Amino acid sequence: MREGKIRFTSNDHGQNYGHVDALDLTVEIPKLIGSASLLQINRHILTGDLNLIFRNNFKIEIINDSSGFENWNLILESTRYFGIVPF
Repeated sequence: MREGKIRFTSNDHGQNYGHVDALDLTVEIPKLIGSASLLQINRHILTGDLNLIFRNNFKIEIINDSSGFENWNLILESTRYFGIVPF
């Protein structure tokens, strides 16, 4: 999100949406973040949602999309992170 508007969702990755090339979020997200540093990380204790807020007002919202044990996962370089919500 930037300025309260959704730019992309994970479902957009690989979609064409009328363009010649499919959307590659591994390219687009770094463009939006640029060189901005991570300012804040917020976690919603009941839902497990995670918000990453950058200095350039760009926000990544990682939402719970499962009722299972690993509600979301995030891979940064070679490290994988899991979101777990207690029952």
